[in-house]
Amino acid sequence: MFKKSLLSLGLLLVTALNACSTSISNIRQDPADYNGKTLGLSGEVTEAFAIPLTGSMIYLLYDRTGTIPVFSAHDREPGDKVSLQAKVVALETDGAVDDVDEVADNITDYLRENDLIQGRLVDLGATGISSVVKLVLRKTQGSYFLIEESE
Repeated sequence: MFKKSLLSLGLLLVTALNACSTSISNIRQDPADYNGKTLGLSGEVTEAFAIPLTGSMIYLLYDRTGTIPVFSAHDREPGDKVSLQAKVVALETDGAVDDVDEVADNITDYLRENDLIQGRLVDLGATGISSVVKLVLRKTQGSYFLIEESE
C-alpha cells in the first residue's frame, strides 16, 4: 500500500513538472507572448559551443517540438538531458548581421550584469559571442535565444 502511494505521488510530481515546461514550438509560434519571460523547459542538448574567454557556452536544446539555442554558464555536453529555467532574451531573426549583433549585445549585457566577465574581457568576449551566435544562427535559422538561469 505504501509503495503504491509513493509511486502515485512520484507520477503526480513528474506530471506536474512536465506541465510546467514550455515547449520550444510554443515559443517559436508566438514569441511576443514569451519575450522577456522566464520559462521552464526540458530537453536534450544536441550541440554545445564554448564562448571564448567567458567560461560560458551556447548549446542547442531539443524537446521533440523543435530546437532552440540557450546561453549558459553551466557546462553542458551533447546528450545531456536537462530541465532548466531560462529567460527569452531576443526576438526571431533572419540571420542578418544587425540581428546577430543585437543578440550578442543582449548576451554581453547579461554577462556584465551577472559579473561573469569584467573589464577588457567584456569587449573580447563580445567578439567571441558574436562568432558563436553567427554559427548557431546558421544552424537554427529564425530561432530565439534563451539565457539559462543560475541554479
